[in-house]
Amino acid sequence: MRKRIVEKREKRRETRERETAEKSFGFPLSLFVSRFSTIHILLSALCCLLCLKSAHADVSWTKQPKPANTPGYVGWFTYPYDPVSGQMLLWANDGGIYSTHMRFYSPITNAFTSIPGTGTNMDSCPLDSPTMPGDRHPDGQMAVDTKRNVLWDFGGVQANCNHLLNGDGSPNVTQRDWPAAPTSGPFISGWAGHSLIIDANTYTILTVADASHMTLSAAVSAGSHMYSFPSPDLNPRQDMYYLTLNADPTQDSWHQVIPAHQPTPAQAYASAMVYDADDDVLFAFGNIGNWVYCPTSGTGVLSNAQKTAGCDPATGGHGADDWTKVTPVGNVQPPGSYFPQMVYDTGSHQVIAYGGVQDSNNNINFNQTWAYQMLTHTWVQKALSTTPPPPYNATAAANGGTARSPSMVDEGSTAYNPVTHLVYYHQTTNAGAPADWQYDPSSTMDGLRAVPPLAAAVAL
Repeated sequence: MRKRIVEKREKRRETRERETAEKSFGFPLSLFVSRFSTIHILLSALCCLLCLKSAHADVSWTKQPKPANTPGYVGWFTYPYDPVSGQMLLWANDGGIYSTHMRFYSPITNAFTSIPGTGTNMDSCPLDSPTMPGDRHPDGQMAVDTKRNVLWDFGGVQANCNHLLNGDGSPNVTQRDWPAAPTSGPFISGWAGHSLIIDANTYTILTVADASHMTLSAAVSAGSHMYSFPSPDLNPRQDMYYLTLNADPTQDSWHQVIPAHQPTPAQAYASAMVYDADDDVLFAFGNIGNWVYCPTSGTGVLSNAQKTAGCDPATGGHGADDWTKVTPVGNVQPPGSYFPQMVYDTGSHQVIAYGGVQDSNNNINFNQTWAYQMLTHTWVQKALSTTPPPPYNATAAANGGTARSPSMVDEGSTAYNPVTHLVYYHQTTNAGAPADWQYDPSSTMDGLRAVPPLAAAVAL
């Protein structure tokens, strides 16, 4: 009896996936795109991956004509698929890495549309509000929740908001002369009425006259001081948002969420997040460790799966609509904890992680494949019997002829096909690049293989 129930549930799930797939060019994609890429590469990758309708299809790259309303150079972003509008989501402004200007790409019209963000371009610190996230680059810390039809985001770097802490929580010894405006960005009128911490003392910003002058609630002596904004406007940001997704993406709207706990706040960057649709859990992994967030749409009632995933207060979890850090079995986890690439595989019901960097201060890059079981809190290394793609080579990668630092991890692009349950990876550096690979999480041979041949290199 139980077997028949499971089989019926699987058939219903497969039917839903097939219907969703047919909505847009054969299947929806969860596309995690490399940092410091160009839009032309993204669209070429999208066309390529939309052609992969079978497990053994060859890869064919086609450069798209320049889309209407194409943004300028952008970096440190994620490019997920919106199953509601059938379009791709791009968090980016023209020429900036700190932005909340959300763009939507339609492969049908080959054009971008957008909803307004804060209106700034990486040179200042717009503060968070209930209906608009302040500028940041959340990188891989974004995931589409297919149960609620929302895009979740947490944390994200914004170095212009905080000159007291570095991203790893250590003191920032670079001090700023006061009362001159910080060299990293101008004062903005939106700061009026908010608090500012200067040398551990809290002041209220009364007025902002212009980009270089503002009035505080008490005098501050001239000279060098360290300053920051209080939470949630620290660096990294200390809150979450979700974007409601609609058939008409211009109707999407942002909503702020401030949970009681955050994934290691001082390190809420350089990580990745996926949505586990089977267990209704957000899972984040990276330099923050392993964290789960169990959304309940405000009911506060956890499902058994959410409890087992780690949110149950009876076993040390922080409860509904909150983050809980999970200790994996045996403390075993992937070594590439900075900028890992992750997808959730609905076929094997597990998180698949690939690559990553040991930390942001060295050039130790990994090409390991791992799987995380949500309900057993277990990481298992996979693809041990096959040859994986070579690791990203930061030293060899060039940007305008200049070697990139290890933290600039343009490590390739990863996409997931929920119809075939295959993971695709586009290799951008090291031997054989450019090249394309696929991973089959269900294969008894731990099926990681190159996809031959690459029809044509992408012309930029």
